[in-house]
Order: sequence, then C-alpha cells, then structure tokens
Amino acid sequence: MMRRREWILLAVFALVLSFVVQKRRTSRLRLLRDAIGNEALILQGTVGPRRLLFMVDTAYAGAPVLSTSYLATQTRVRASHDVQREYHDTIEALQTPVGEGERLAAVQTFVAAAACRSYTSGCTMRLMGIGTTSEAQSDMLLCPVARFSGDAMPADVFVTNPLPTSVHIITMDYLLHRAPCVLLPRRQELMWHVNNIVLHRTFHFLKPTFVGGAPRVPMTVGGAVFQIVVDTGASAALSLAADSFARIATCQNTQHTAQQRGVNGERICSTVVTAQVEVGPIRVGDVSVFVNSSNVEGADGYAGMGLLRCLDVWIATHEIGFRANGLKPKASSALRPGACERVFRCPKLTDKA
Repeated sequence: MMRRREWILLAVFALVLSFVVQKRRTSRLRLLRDAIGNEALILQGTVGPRRLLFMVDTAYAGAPVLSTSYLATQTRVRASHDVQREYHDTIEALQTPVGEGERLAAVQTFVAAAACRSYTSGCTMRLMGIGTTSEAQSDMLLCPVARFSGDAMPADVFVTNPLPTSVHIITMDYLLHRAPCVLLPRRQELMWHVNNIVLHRTFHFLKPTFVGGAPRVPMTVGGAVFQIVVDTGASAALSLAADSFARIATCQNTQHTAQQRGVNGERICSTVVTAQVEVGPIRVGDVSVFVNSSNVEGADGYAGMGLLRCLDVWIATHEIGFRANGLKPKASSALRPGACERVFRCPKLTDKA
C-alpha cells in the first residue's frame, strides 16, 4: 500500500500535470480598442499560411465567420506585430465601403492561399443584429485547422458574410464545441476545454436561455430584473429595448445620446442613462445604459464589452458563470449631446406608488 508521503507526491504531480495541460489549452485573448475607444475581444490566429484577426462574439451563432469585407481590406492594412495597431487600422479601413466584386475576389484569393475547398452549395445565414435581422447567401468553406497562439483547434467549416464593420468572428457555437471555455478579459486569455474544479468554484453560475444561439441571463438593472443577452460583439456597456425600459425602477438621466451601428450596418438611436447593475450577486456599479429606440428580438436588451470587460465569463452548454475581475465599466467616448433625438427619461421618485 502507498504511504501518506507517496499519496501527497502523487497528488502534487497530478495538480502540476493538470496545470501544464491547461496552459497548453490557453490562447492569448486581447482586449483591443478601435478609433473611438470601443473595445473588442480579439484572437490572432492562422488558417493555412494566412494570419487573421477574429473577434469573439458570444451573440453570433453557427460556424466561425469570415468577413469578406475584412478579407478585401487586408491589402490596405500592413500586418504588424503590434496587434492593437493592426486592429485599429483595419477598423479604420473598413470605414471605406467595399464593393461586391472586391469581396468575391478576396474570397477566391483566400481559398487558394489557405487551401480551402468550397462546398458546391452555400447556405442562407440569418443574422440578428441590434436593430434588424438580415438573411444573406453565404459560401461554406472547408479549411485547414485554425490555430490560436499555437493551440490547434479543428475548424471544420467556415461561412462567409460581408460584415461591413468587423473582422472575422469566433461564434458562440465554436466556443460551445470546445466548452467549457473561460474568457478572461483582464488577464487577456481564453481557456479551452477547462477541467478545473477549483477554478469552477470561483464563479457564480446562472442557467442561460439561448435566443437565436446567443445566451440570455437575468441581470438586475436599476432595481428591476431584465433578461439580457451576453454579447461580447457589442461595444456599449448595456442596452435596453424601448418597451423594456418602462420597467426600470431607478436611474439617472444624462445629457448624452448615441448612434449605435449594428453588425448588419443598421443605425440605432439611443438615449443614455446610468443605473446600478448586478449580475447575480456581483455588483458591477454605475453603468451607462443605452435605451434603444427599437426593441430586441427575444430579450430585454444586451450587455456588451463596456460591462463584460469587468467580468470573467465561464461558458458551457448548460451554465454561464461570472466573477468580478477588478476592471471597471467603460463608457463610450463617442457620447455627446444631440447625437440623435432624446426620447426616454428616468422615472421620478415622486411618480412611484
């Protein structure tokens, strides 16, 4: 029989081995800014010989997406070891519209360079944005393994979409196929296939409902509970639908309004207020809340990177976990008076029964 000392050594060895294996499944996840200070979670990866930028978007379902607009602009942007600079320059380049012919040529060049194979028939993608839902014909591509920070993941199929304002997309389904995954914005890491009981116990878990493939969880905003989509592809801290805002109990008016632009290119007018936000037992504090002039399909609103930057997020098929990471909520630097018509006002205390 093994003696106590041998058991201790075996346990320590198993712990070290678990740590080493887990580190191999960790990729560098950068929290990057565009020209106006909006943040995104960006993975730098390769498909074949091509080095690419992917945004992690938990509100996007399906196979990972190749932005044909981004492919077409890559000849205008110099590849750089400074990923922040490359991302900034890419988003700037995407401000110039890309023609359909340019996008088609870019896809053909990518397929040849990366040794991908096009399926003989594409698919119709339904893309739910912040204000509109669009349908578009997409190519389906069978490509080599995608690699992020040297960690190889089977990438099977990519689909294409114009995505006029975005780099490529790592979707919620891609994460769920490699779940549990953990997004660590402060440490700038993404952990794949996590098997760590000690780490799991540091999170507070909520049971998600999936809406169009995006996870929806309850969050308390201004004293009322709302069903909020976890959307790392959105930049605003928190957005509430027009009809849902009437349920808020307390908030503070600001002089700011904003124009939000969705993944389909739609523009939404938003009134900006501030309110206390809680995610389970986690008190995030005062957060800028965009009250949109339109409603959100299947939810009361969506939480973006201005709020989610404060939280580490555990993603699994049956649970979504959160824990505070020490970062503070971020307000958009693009806010200003008169950006659009201000429609919504916070309830006055004297109006409450």
